[in-house]
Amino acid sequence: MQGWDQEVFWSILQVGILQELMGNDDDSIIDIFYRAYLYRPTRIEPLYRIVNLLRRKEKYLDGYKIAKEGLTIRDSDDVLFVERWIYEYGLLLEFSICAYWIGQYTEALLASYNLLGKKHLPLHIRECVQNNLVWIEGKCYSNPSICLNIVVNDEVVVICRCLESVKPLIDSPIVTGK
Repeated sequence: MQGWDQEVFWSILQVGILQELMGNDDDSIIDIFYRAYLYRPTRIEPLYRIVNLLRRKEKYLDGYKIAKEGLTIRDSDDVLFVERWIYEYGLLLEFSICAYWIGQYTEALLASYNLLGKKHLPLHIRECVQNNLVWIEGKCYSNPSICLNIVVNDEVVVICRCLESVKPLIDSPIVTGK
């Protein structure tokens, strides 16, 4: 394909979206999205589409791994066709769901609190995250843990430590004064 790289990227991505709408097989859809990502690895929209498809197919571990990689990519400097919502909350939401389903409850919890700390999170996404948190917190807090919420740059950060890992600190002479 020839043309401006951002336009070519968008065209490849749209082929994947159309294949998905037409009900083509998952492997060919994922292949097209992956081709879009390889064409422009500074863009996470194709990774989001792959993770979303994998989550819906209950392939949570694969989705988790791809989402985790995608979350390391900084916001795109591109000017054309950038789906900002995917950078702001879309991929992080998919990550939190996949993390929950593979038993990475602390990561799911942290991602969810990060999402809730975003001032401009759409109401329907906020409600989804709050509903998910009922399940996530149930898993996290079924084990004794200490959680500390702090606000950093207008986002809630949750630091969780298992009581077993901090018990030596609690029992130390510095804390107990003995």
